[in-house]
Amino acid sequence: MIKSFSFLLQRISRFPQTSINLPRYILSENVKEKQIRENDMLWIAANADDKRCSISEIQKFIKEEPILEQSPIRLMDLGNNYFRHINPRKKKTMLQLLDAYVDNLTESEIKEFQNALSIYFDNSYEGKDLEELNYEEKDLPEQILWHLYSLMIFDRISSQYARYEYLDQFRIIEYFNKRDKEKINRVKYVFTSHPTQPNSLTQLIAISRMLQGIEQNDYKYLKYAAKLFIQSNKQRVFNKVSYIEESLIYHSQYLPNLIKAVAQAYELGLQNPEEFIETPGTWLTFDFDNHPGMEIGIMTYTHGLTMELTLQQYKEYIAEAKFEDHIYFKQILELYQQALEYSRQIRDLSDKFRVKKEISVEEFFQQLPIYNIKKIEDQINQVLEQILLQNDNSKDYFIALKLKKLYKIFRLTGVLGQIRLAGEDLTDINKIKPMIKNIFKEISLLNANGQAADMVIIANFQTQSQYDLVIQNMEIVPLLESFSSTNNTDSRITMIASSDTRQRDGLILTELRNMREFKRNPEKYIYMGQGITPERGGGPYELIHTKYQALTRAQRKLHIRTIQGHYFTSEFVSEDVAFTFMLNGLANINYSDDFEPSYQYMDFLFELDNFVGVPQRAMQKTKEYNDLYLKNQVIKTMVESFNFGGSRETAKPFENLKNQRAIVQAYCNSDRCSFTHPELAYWDRVPEELVNKIATYYYNNHPHMKYLLYMYALMVRRCNLDFAKQEVGLDSSNPCYQAMEKGRAALIAILDQLGLGNHSTPMIAIWKQHLGCQLQSMEAETDQKFKTFMTLNKLQLYQAKKIVKHGILETDGFSNQRKLRLLQSTLANMTSFAGKG
Repeated sequence: MIKSFSFLLQRISRFPQTSINLPRYILSENVKEKQIRENDMLWIAANADDKRCSISEIQKFIKEEPILEQSPIRLMDLGNNYFRHINPRKKKTMLQLLDAYVDNLTESEIKEFQNALSIYFDNSYEGKDLEELNYEEKDLPEQILWHLYSLMIFDRISSQYARYEYLDQFRIIEYFNKRDKEKINRVKYVFTSHPTQPNSLTQLIAISRMLQGIEQNDYKYLKYAAKLFIQSNKQRVFNKVSYIEESLIYHSQYLPNLIKAVAQAYELGLQNPEEFIETPGTWLTFDFDNHPGMEIGIMTYTHGLTMELTLQQYKEYIAEAKFEDHIYFKQILELYQQALEYSRQIRDLSDKFRVKKEISVEEFFQQLPIYNIKKIEDQINQVLEQILLQNDNSKDYFIALKLKKLYKIFRLTGVLGQIRLAGEDLTDINKIKPMIKNIFKEISLLNANGQAADMVIIANFQTQSQYDLVIQNMEIVPLLESFSSTNNTDSRITMIASSDTRQRDGLILTELRNMREFKRNPEKYIYMGQGITPERGGGPYELIHTKYQALTRAQRKLHIRTIQGHYFTSEFVSEDVAFTFMLNGLANINYSDDFEPSYQYMDFLFELDNFVGVPQRAMQKTKEYNDLYLKNQVIKTMVESFNFGGSRETAKPFENLKNQRAIVQAYCNSDRCSFTHPELAYWDRVPEELVNKIATYYYNNHPHMKYLLYMYALMVRRCNLDFAKQEVGLDSSNPCYQAMEKGRAALIAILDQLGLGNHSTPMIAIWKQHLGCQLQSMEAETDQKFKTFMTLNKLQLYQAKKIVKHGILETDGFSNQRKLRLLQSTLANMTSFAGKG
């Protein structure tokens, strides 16, 4: 329909009265009549070629036309232009979310929300630049901070929806369907524990419901979910969660969406998804390495939980097709019900032992039911085969085939547990702890019914005796956490703890260990532990896809890697987001050639590490370096605050802190406050000869050197030593500061020489993605997002300093702690933008 601008103004004037304090446009009757005549003429002109349509019919249609109501958030934007720089693909989803959000706000809340919009998009508050605010003015009301949190959530989600071009999925699926079966590289995602949660369970549920409203194009449902989201924000108390609560939160969010994502890939034409995706793994409630709060029964509970989540998803597909009374699907539903009864029975038993304390551990094992889940799985397959024997194009055939494809991947359990034990507890058969014996007993009973776990991981693996002590009815996987450790067992898999050892050994030595293990055991799969931030092996998806191009055959053929905590509640927050993550990750694993590291290249990395890595590790052990962070009460407050907000540890006041090294690592590898990093030091010591070798490898398109340089370039840009002076209290005379300052300058010079400076094409792309912008986004949007990031950090620093200044016993101490945790949750959501799909 074509409308003149004056007609649009008339429609705005009819917008129902709301609490939004915005100008309303009042037009005279003459103007209205003129508009109607103009509009009639436009309609006539538009339909002049349709001789069947009379003018009277057109006029009648116009009189019946409903009023086009203006979007509340667009009305707020009039004259403010908050969204002027945002990429249009991203803006559409963001405005949908904001409309539903604004529709649920009161008049006073709308005023505060407008202040939040100004802070978020313009870095101003009540007409003042944020830099000009005095001390008291920086103590923003909590409601404004909640609005900033909401804006960050909506910004991140809309960014994820706009990450990929729509037609990419068909190109990828077509490529997969033509790929030689012998050349297919498979992916196994493993979901790990993460004690810090920027979003509570109710917030996560509300966010997922909002996205369901968007995906189903249902604004009424979207508005309802936005109301739930606002309520969950107000009610959040930053409680610590138990292991079971963490399991419930994460599994209930990611597992249904992962199953839906695979189903979506099949519906769009991926013929054999089971050839590309393995049954996922989970550490949640199966990780007993250095987790003193873990207990018997939690594995059983999670096994029952994931079984129910998986079966409910299968049942949903049958219900959607209205096949509940179909002769064969009715049989399948009855078999599902048998498995559901088992899953609920074992969870009830777990609760009787753990929560209600009604039975002893001996009684728990005695009452754990013996139930042939494997038989049920076989019966379900048989019924599906009966349906497929029809071999036609009917709906029941399609549903049965889809269920069979999903069943090959997820089976009845959805995911399989991966038990993680500390190697130091497995050195002597005569000294093995009763707890570990009970763990083996519990998992053996569960696996006797139907597979609940697929591997045992030995953390900090050192000796063959550790391997020999573990039960042999599952894959036993040595986890190497130090450069000197090697896997000399007959295990098919070696796990490399890239995330943890990156903190201790640095990037070069961590990567060298991967290559060395591949050279020693070229036929063994390598299981990669990978963190969220660049400092722990994560980062923007462009950077991670560069990493995929430097994977060895062992890392690529069966790509097993961890996905951590709140990160996967971001990437799997909806069916569509999970779909783009999964499909594009698979594509990058399958597109590139295998990387074969030469001994010459490995020798070069060893040499480079001697000049850079060795002094970096030595610096990290010095008292002077650790004192930079440990003597800074602001740093300790920020680290402990976020850990307190979501940690499973016992609650404790800020002054009763973790061990000192943990404080430093938590700060330097944080996604909320890392403005210094030891890996930037000592690059000024690299001799010209090695700089020339770096250049040669890079110019020769060496995939691994490309990844290393991209990673360092992002770290250089992330680290802000000027801001660190305010946050960490660094000064120019400190030798550690000087080492980082000189090293960073030298590294910048190397990168500039190679054409990898801040304004280079690859670095612009990575930086945009790091801030949650699209590759097509304007520079103004990227600049605005960086200012927002720094604004949030400054507000976080203000709250931390206020707590340190006044102490936790002040009257409004709880309020300040809450504000600090809220800002940290906001920042953690921002750094989840990147994506590793």
